[in-house]
Amino acid sequence: KNQLLLNEQKLDEIQSFDVANPVMEMHGVFKDEVIKLLTECGGKIIQIEDDKSLGEDWESFKYCVQKL
Repeated sequence: KNQLLLNEQKLDEIQSFDVANPVMEMHGVFKDEVIKLLTECGGKIIQIEDDKSLGEDWESFKYCVQKL
């Protein structure tokens, strides 16, 4: 497809958004991947806590990180 058709398709998708029924997508990342990313970017992990704010269906964590 040419760029104009792709842009029109994206515009149609945006315009068809249902304001009355918004959707929030959530995509999980494995804890080991988060730790690797934080340390590779120069972060020092101070603390990791279990976070049950998303309910029991998700395994989630809060990360306290210091920028080095």
